[in-house]
Amino acid sequence: MRSPWIIGPEMRGSAAERGFALLEALVALLLLGTVIAASLGAFAGGLRAEAGLDRHLTAVALAEHRLTELSLLPRDSLAAYGTIRAATFAAPFDDFRWSALVRPAPDHADLYRAAVRITWNDGAFSLETMFYRPDPLPAALRSGP
Repeated sequence: MRSPWIIGPEMRGSAAERGFALLEALVALLLLGTVIAASLGAFAGGLRAEAGLDRHLTAVALAEHRLTELSLLPRDSLAAYGTIRAATFAAPFDDFRWSALVRPAPDHADLYRAAVRITWNDGAFSLETMFYRPDPLPAALRSGP
């Protein structure tokens, strides 16, 4: 009598069926490998985008900071920014460079237009604003006796 645990030749699959199962396994592995490779590529792209976004957000904050400093300058100090001034930020932002320009608005003597450009090794960001800086002396006193 034969043990029920031993598979005889009549219960085994044919060679064609075994080959088909192997082909199915290879196709499944190929599909799995393709999905994994695409997922890793998307993940790496996300990490690169996040690093670029971090640099951009830092540049936005630095531009806003520089414009705030310019808007607080007294009127007589704004003339120094009549031509483009540029410098590098202090550490830890020393890989960012700024340039600024402040000019009176053509239609109003007390209105100024300020522009700041932040650059770094692989990008740039610009920000502009206008602010009001009235002359502290009335017109009658400015002309003199």
